[in-house]
Amino acid sequence: MPEPQQPHTHSDYEETFRRVATILDVIAQEQQEQAQRGAETDARIAQLAESQKATDARLAKLGAETDARIKELTEAQKETDRALREYVEQGRIQNAETTDKLNGLIDLMDRHIREHGRQ
Repeated sequence: MPEPQQPHTHSDYEETFRRVATILDVIAQEQQEQAQRGAETDARIAQLAESQKATDARLAKLGAETDARIKELTEAQKETDRALREYVEQGRIQNAETTDKLNGLIDLMDRHIREHGRQ
């Protein structure tokens, strides 16, 4: 005698498909969120790169201004040194002239004393 037929059901398969669909939905959502985070990260990196470019430009400008100012100060220092050397040399010349005049006056007084005696 043939066996009685059991009702044909696929409840196990349907449950498995629901679980797979849920897993796929979660994976898709996670991929979407990861893509969004990636886009936000890329935008932030682009922002930082622009900020770095601006900073680099400011530093380059500041460096050029500093170099120009250092050159200016170096030239001013050279001019000051030259003027100071000239002043010192003039002082030496004047000192030598004064010394010569004093020595001449001393010689004149010595001669006068020798010729006229101390009076």
